Amino acid sequence: MILSDIECHRLLYNWRAVTFLGISAFLSVGTIVLLWGLKLHLVELSQPERGALSFAGAAGALAIMSLMVGMGLYWAKCDASSRRWKTIWFFALLLGLPYGAVPYYLFVYLPAVMHELHDSKGAAR
Repeated sequence: MILSDIECHRLLYNWRAVTFLGISAFLSVGTIVLLWGLKLHLVELSQPERGALSFAGAAGALAIMSLMVGMGLYWAKCDASSRRWKTIWFFALLLGLPYGAVPYYLFVYLPAVMHELHDSKGAAR
């Protein structure tokens, strides 16, 4: 199913989406930092530690995938940036996979959506 621009706009321009994708960005960064910071030697981990690490890895992977899908959808359907910036962000999202989605969320998606949500709130008064 391909989403129209209007459906995509309704899906991504609301507080639930901002919150969900923000949590996904936070968990994505947390997972990346956790994996970089730990020098894992699975043999040295106890069974409960392995279980906790597996759960954290699964939650992080789900967060990363959610953020990548959301930011890819926003880039394809809603981003009003110039062609040059869209090209730069395309490569950041494509090549930087989880690393590109977090900055895109912070520097492109979040400011644009917050601006529109604040404008629509002011217009509703």
